[in-house]
Amino acid sequence: MLGSSIESQVVDTLNRVRTTTWDPDGELTGYRFVRQAQVFPDVVLKATDPDAAEPIKLGIELKGWYVLAKERMPNFRFKATPLSCSEQDMLVVFPWALSQVISGNAQVLSPWIVNARYAAEYRNWHWLQMGDPSAEGNREINLSSVSTYYPESKTEEHNDEAVSDKGGNFGRIARTGLMSRYIDQVFTVEELAGVPLDYWQRFLKLFGRSEPAEKIAASIEQMGKDIKGRGRAAKLRDLESIRSQVVSLAQALEGL
Repeated sequence: MLGSSIESQVVDTLNRVRTTTWDPDGELTGYRFVRQAQVFPDVVLKATDPDAAEPIKLGIELKGWYVLAKERMPNFRFKATPLSCSEQDMLVVFPWALSQVISGNAQVLSPWIVNARYAAEYRNWHWLQMGDPSAEGNREINLSSVSTYYPESKTEEHNDEAVSDKGGNFGRIARTGLMSRYIDQVFTVEELAGVPLDYWQRFLKLFGRSEPAEKIAASIEQMGKDIKGRGRAAKLRDLESIRSQVVSLAQALEGL
């Protein structure tokens, strides 16, 4: 549901800001962004005239990422073969979380944007050169035969597939290191309820592992020291405020 909402909002927003952002001179009046359900890519800048010489100008593949997940990195898979992506296409990842951490409205954070063809080429290069434990020594890739942009088929024939991928890790862009700097920035800069995402993620992960109460308390105390050591205490008002929020969240989690 959230993925569909993101796709719809991206389309609505881009069309609404046409004259102030991507088409201020009216050179693309014959085009508008539209959503493609179950077709790659998710969003395309499409001609309103079905007989236009260039039916589609560019495409955007959208992915969502629940930023407080235990693994601390996106687990989406992007398998599109490089030749199915035009030079203008983009892969866009939207991190999100609930506004009150475990309740509230879904809050979307600043997205990660990369050229889709580059991401596909880098993914294949990384798999071939660096490998993955699930490849079991066989790093070969079955490349898709699709060589045209914006295939209309609803199947996944445009996807590349690893010959050996027991763990199902092929296509996990975050595991290639391509997003590492962005991921670090998200956890350092973005905040919920005045607390950096880094601490919320670490805190929630403690409960996900069913740690003993004393270990959870010690970890929370260490987080407080980390905040002080990084000079964050002034910005976050004071450590007691953070502890109060953490205690409230812990009580809510116990009731789940």
